[in-house]
Amino acid sequence: MSIESSRVERDPQDTQNRAEYPVAIFGASGEKSPNEKDAVKLAGQLGDMLVREGGHPVLTGGYGVGVMESASRAAMEASREIGRPDLRPRAITLGPVLGKETESAVVRRKENLTERLGTLIEESEAIVVLHGGVGTTVELIASLLSKTISEAKKAKENLPVKEKPIVICDSSLRHADLLSFLGKQDPKLSRFLGNVFIISGQAENGAVDVGRVIEDYYQRSTGQGLPDDENRWLEERSVKRFMEDKESFKEGGGI
Repeated sequence: MSIESSRVERDPQDTQNRAEYPVAIFGASGEKSPNEKDAVKLAGQLGDMLVREGGHPVLTGGYGVGVMESASRAAMEASREIGRPDLRPRAITLGPVLGKETESAVVRRKENLTERLGTLIEESEAIVVLHGGVGTTVELIASLLSKTISEAKKAKENLPVKEKPIVICDSSLRHADLLSFLGKQDPKLSRFLGNVFIISGQAENGAVDVGRVIEDYYQRSTGQGLPDDENRWLEERSVKRFMEDKESFKEGGGI
């Protein structure tokens, strides 16, 4: 099920639901290495696609550099072109705000890094993690721990567990290798990796595949089931599959 299908005219309720399904994007704050440059380019593609085709607002850390600036700028341009001011990019920031091209973004300042990151995770319905350094790694781990704690608490209280996908799109496999290591060290953690996926950051269809995962989970959030072949497609790109056999994962189209 591709996000491309969302180009059809939507009913007002679906439009509103999508606008209330923000997607956070984490990644590199610079463009020095080839992987960082790829991440910044991919962030722009995602920012445009999530707004224009998915109808989802984009949420970032708000700095006017790297992935944050690229995703926000593209999202702003898309929201203007389709006449959807409600889909302006949202930024949770501490310091330098987004550049001139995104000066109309919805910006909120926080007092410290912990509060900033907690707000980004809490207010997003889906999380995309692109290539980045230590800061991006912290964001990924914090997202995973927050998701794990929330799911465990709801399961213990017999409450419905809200599925929140974390989509890693990084051809270096740095993040995937880290999660694989942590999951093998802590079996409890591995139980909560079912909604974590790995998509190639090099292939031309990388942004489309990320959008596909998000579209699938948005459909699930509205109570719609997925076809068996779509569930198989998701399974082939899961971190659990990667942990089982990295080489088979690559051969099966996971990255």
